[in-house]
Amino acid sequence: MKPSTLVIAILLLQACASTPSTPSEYLLSGPSESSSRQHHGTVDAALARVAVAEYLNRPEIVVETRDGVIQPAFAHRWAEPLEAGLRRAIARVASDASGLVVLPDATAAAPLLVDVTIERFHGTESGRVTLAARWTVRRDDGISHHRMVDSVLTRADGYAALVDAHDALVDTLAQGIGQSLKSPVGP
Repeated sequence: MKPSTLVIAILLLQACASTPSTPSEYLLSGPSESSSRQHHGTVDAALARVAVAEYLNRPEIVVETRDGVIQPAFAHRWAEPLEAGLRRAIARVASDASGLVVLPDATAAAPLLVDVTIERFHGTESGRVTLAARWTVRRDDGISHHRMVDSVLTRADGYAALVDAHDALVDTLAQGIGQSLKSPVGP
């Protein structure tokens, strides 16, 4: 290697090493806060348990880089624990979809309790985001079981678009949960 090429290579390495990468943090947003029902003492439903698959239990957004290989995006993180973001977004959208007051946690007595398990929730390098979830609604007259598997393509490149697709899927899940709160337990 020529001395001038070596000097350029060293300078480039130093520049890369001295430039800290600023991590981006994202919230699951769902609809605006103003669209959700207000809690004034009466609670219709509450999220009792929200569990995420172990591979999602991390601050980084995860991406499937090839079949079965999941990589954390170290510079792209959730701004809060994923479970907390899911609780907040699901409760807001499920409230609007059902017309009921749905709390993000079961701190108050509620006639309907919802348990949610997120089995898959990640994007791919090609821009497809998949959500696989199951939930149960517990009520005095029984338990109903539900499942959703859906995927969407991002509308643009980049992590912001990937998070928008995550948001869209959480919205679809929460609408399904909201609808199931209105349905009686089947025979």
